[in-house]
Formats: sequence, C-alpha cells, structure tokens
Amino acid sequence: MNEFFSYLFPDKKFFRYAVVIFLTALCFRLFIFGMLFGRLGEWEGLAWIDANQYIALAKNLLLGNGFSLSESVPFEPLTLRTPGYPLFLSVFYYLFGVFWPASLFAAVLNSFVPVLIFWLTIKVGGNLRTAAISGFLIALDYHVALHTLTLNTESIFVFITVLVSVMLYWYFEKPSWKKSAIIGMVSGYAALTRAFFLYIIPFIFIFLVLAPERNGNAASDIKGEPSPYQPLFKDKPSVLFRRITARIKMGMAPSLCFLFISLAFVVPWMYRNKMVSGQFTFTSVGWYDMYTRTAAMVEAVVYKKSYIESLDNLMKQLKEEGHIAKALEYELFDAKFIPLLRERSLKILQAHPKETFLIQLNSVQTLFTQDDLLYILNHSQLLPDAVRPPIPLSLLLLQKGPSAWRDMLPYLKGQYLIPYIMRPIWAVFWALSLAGVWVLIRSADSRRYMIYFFILFSRKPFFKQRE
Repeated sequence: MNEFFSYLFPDKKFFRYAVVIFLTALCFRLFIFGMLFGRLGEWEGLAWIDANQYIALAKNLLLGNGFSLSESVPFEPLTLRTPGYPLFLSVFYYLFGVFWPASLFAAVLNSFVPVLIFWLTIKVGGNLRTAAISGFLIALDYHVALHTLTLNTESIFVFITVLVSVMLYWYFEKPSWKKSAIIGMVSGYAALTRAFFLYIIPFIFIFLVLAPERNGNAASDIKGEPSPYQPLFKDKPSVLFRRITARIKMGMAPSLCFLFISLAFVVPWMYRNKMVSGQFTFTSVGWYDMYTRTAAMVEAVVYKKSYIESLDNLMKQLKEEGHIAKALEYELFDAKFIPLLRERSLKILQAHPKETFLIQLNSVQTLFTQDDLLYILNHSQLLPDAVRPPIPLSLLLLQKGPSAWRDMLPYLKGQYLIPYIMRPIWAVFWALSLAGVWVLIRSADSRRYMIYFFILFSRKPFFKQRE
C-alpha cells in the first residue's frame, strides 16, 4: 500500500493541506461524539434508526447464533440485512464488550473522507484552493459527521465508497491485476455493507474494461490509426468503434479479475439466502420497502389517510389472509415474502398510476435536500420534540391539493419551520453544484479530467510540477 499512499500524497504541500483537513475533521467529529455519548450514552446517543438491528445481529454473530435478530431459540435467519456492517460491529463487541468504540473508530476513519474529497476535487478541477475549500466544507458538515458516527452502515459505507472512487483513479493511471483485485475486494465488502453498491459493481467493471493496460505499443492494435490512449470524443464513429474494441481487449483480463473477486463476496450470501428462504436474492429489503413504504404511501394519498393508517391496513390484510400472524412489519423481513410483496405492490401501483407518479415526484426533492435536520436536532436533544401534524404536510398536499394550506398553517411555526426554511437553502447548494459541474465541462483544461473521470482515461497523470 506504500504505492497507493505515495499516489495520494505526491508532494509536501499537498500533504500539509491533507493533514490540516484531517485534523479539522477529526476534532469536529470527536466533539460531536463527546456531545452525543457524554450526554446521552451509547444507546440514546449512538444507536439511531436501524442501529438496534445491527447491534442485535452483531451480538448473535459473536455468540454463534447465526445472522438473526432473535433473542432466543429458535434463531430465525434474517435476509433483510447484509452482513458487512454487523461483522464490523462484532469485532468491537468482542474486543470491548460494548459498541461505542466502533463509533470512535468511525470518527477517525471518516476524518479521511474530507481528505479524499480534497484529493478528488484536485483531480477533477485542478485548483488547490477550491479543493481545500471542498475538503473543509465536508470536514465541518454536521450531517456527514453525525451520520457517520451513529451505529449504522453510513459509519463505514461513506468512507468505502469515496475510497473506491480514489482507487479507480489509482487504477486508471497505471492499470494492473493487483489493483483490480484490491478494488474487487473493497467493492465486494461495500456491497455486503449496503446492498445499493451491488448495482455499482457492473459500472465499475465497464469502466475497468475501458482502461487498457499500458504495456507495449498499444497503437499496433489498430494499425494505421492513432493510439487508443488518445481521447475518444473527437473520433469518427468507425475509428471510435475500433479504438474502443482495442481498449476492451487490453482491459478485459484485469476487469474480469475485479468482477470475479467482487462476486466472490456477493454470490455466497445470495446462496445462503436461497438456503434459508428459498429466494436466490441478495436482500429482501427492495420489495419490503416497496410494499411497506411506496405502496402504503400511494394508498394513503388515494384514501386520504395517514401513512401509519394506510400501512396498518395493508398489514392487517396480510394477517386476515393468513400470510402473517401479528400484522407486524418484522414478519415480512424474510425473503420468502418477496413474490407476495412484489405481486401486491405492483397491483397497488398499477391501479393508481397518477398517485404513484406524484409520490415519486414528491420524493425527488430528497435527492438534494436534507429533511432530517429537525429529526437530528430533536434526537440529539438540542431542541425539544416538535409538534407534528397527524399527516405530514407533503402528504396532505398530495391528498387535498392547494386547499391543504388551511390545515398546514397551525403547524407552520416554531421549530417545525426548520425543514421548510432549509429546503431552499439546500436547493441553492444543489444548483451551485450543477453550476460548478458546468464550469468544469466548459473549461478547456478541466474538461480533460471530466472526460478522464467518466470515460476512465487520460494521457497524463494529473499531478505535475507547477511553478
């Protein structure tokens, strides 16, 4: 890994910036950790949202009870979650008998994230000052810091994802089997940590295929044409096809190495789920969420109920039909329910296409806003719990249209206004990020690195001597 470290920190000036950003991020995270753990303790301070499930899974793994949420025999196998993060937690529980050291370790680990963002910003934009600002903004971002301190998958997944991006650049500079194997191992574990990354693996494979090995004279593969290492975007279609074909030939072997190693992490878990539930699947969370979240929200809009009432109704239907015993969500965790949940979800969504579209349209704003700020402030006990309406205002607006404002007004005051004040602020940040991307693309110098990022190729290493 000395080679990788040298690649990350090519000169003393860059290294000094990286150290300052790292220490800033670490101090900020340790302050938040002390505030949460010191005031609220391990459970209230660090075990947010789904953390209770990950903690239960880690304990059962360590005690030899398998991958289960059960507290007693029989320990029913779980297929909703993946084992990457529970395995991580189990190491700290084995060493210390408690889980808070895992959060402290995550504070250190994720202090490298702003450094890696700083590095990536230099790669894409080439401006040291802009990159430093980006690094410090991430270092002091309260959302990023807090979510990576809780005992949830974000505590390691954010770091792993950014690290994979950096490793891809490392590979593209000088492709090799060793690098593709390392990327495969990290990507495989990333998928075991959060199932979302499973969908990223095919894209990484394609990118690696298009990054040829730099040994020998590549131009000889396309006689009479320029080297395939030159940029592709100016070629005629016929030349472009031949050069891409040459790249694939040169990059296929290490790319297959990456794919084999990453799938070596994924496929055994899918086989395990097949053995315990009859479904060859990576996780049951997809159709579980589709039924208990999306379909329930659609019915809430259609029948003008709260989301909780709609979900309770869907669960009671399954109980009355004999599919489950207690009408509780955890009964649907098992992958054996995937066919049933798929059938019921699609039936609801197809019956109400308009409401389905509106629900998805309403969800778009969550891609570039942080609506959980009020929840964070309440859970951290920095603000008392807000008075919340029986039906969320966004859902009420979908149900009643403009007339819903009369029902909304009594709640649009005090701390409940925080998400609505912050939404336009986050939207401005998102718009500025798009403007930044556009500036990079329009820049003659930076466009090369944008193309390098998306096509995974560049003629020169980025770090070069500057006056």
